[in-house]
Amino acid sequence: VNLNNNKINRIKSKNSISLDSYIQGIVDDKIYLYDKDNEVQYEIDINNKKINVVSRDNKIKYYENGNWRMLNKPNLNKEIYFEYNLIDSRFNDYDKVIKSDKYYYLLKKYNNMYKLYRADINNYKKIKYITDIADINFKYNDDYIYYIEDEKLIYYSDMTGLKTVLINKELVFNKSIKYYIY
Repeated sequence: VNLNNNKINRIKSKNSISLDSYIQGIVDDKIYLYDKDNEVQYEIDINNKKINVVSRDNKIKYYENGNWRMLNKPNLNKEIYFEYNLIDSRFNDYDKVIKSDKYYYLLKKYNNMYKLYRADINNYKKIKYITDIADINFKYNDDYIYYIEDEKLIYYSDMTGLKTVLINKELVFNKSIKYYIY
């Protein structure tokens, strides 16, 4: 679902993809999905609406901090997710730093929560506090930040502040639910 215009796009696969699959991550507008039942890794190209098999010779593609490498296929009980943590020495006081095209997202642990800050890449000394979040696995798209809090999916933008996108009680009980923004 395109959140800008609410348009729904469907991408069909030639192969049957098991429901026992999970999304490993997104890199360059391509979603990487691992089908645990069939032990196959797929690359889903959102722009071209194509699905390609990328696993071969018992290896899968793995993305870690800006670099690709090949890993052995995971066993059925283990899930492998991509790593995006990019550390910048200018932000040593923070527990986690994530760099996007426009911003540095900075997380500082405080009690049981994280304080989320943002700094413009071109003006990294001007740091803006956004909100407190419980989980460091937030998402961002352009000037929007998305995160789960209890049963809510919430977004933040400078124009609207904090807004609830959806409420679903399953978000409280099922911590394995993954969501992605594109």
